[in-house]
Amino acid sequence: MNRRQLNRTLLAHQLLLPRHRLAAPNGVEALLAVQAQYAPSPYVALWSRLERFRKQDLTQALVRGDVVKATMMRNTLHVASRRLSRHCRRAWAGLAPTRGARGP
Repeated sequence: MNRRQLNRTLLAHQLLLPRHRLAAPNGVEALLAVQAQYAPSPYVALWSRLERFRKQDLTQALVRGDVVKATMMRNTLHVASRRLSRHCRRAWAGLAPTRGARGP
């Protein structure tokens, strides 16, 4: 695989080639999690990746609990699907003794 093919593969994996027709929760899950340390970040990330994305799509998914915002990877805030967030909580619980913190 040459450098261009590798670049295209990475961009496609990140849902950046092309924009996708996914609901906000499905887009978040396809990315595993979306960085959300700065509040507008997940909205911009999904707008860049999903066709017809509207700000209220993510806001409503958060209100319904389809996606959650929590401390996850690298001790920063992320938006993740409810299903993935359960796995993250288990991982945080298992790592708690090594980081001296309680987790999300």
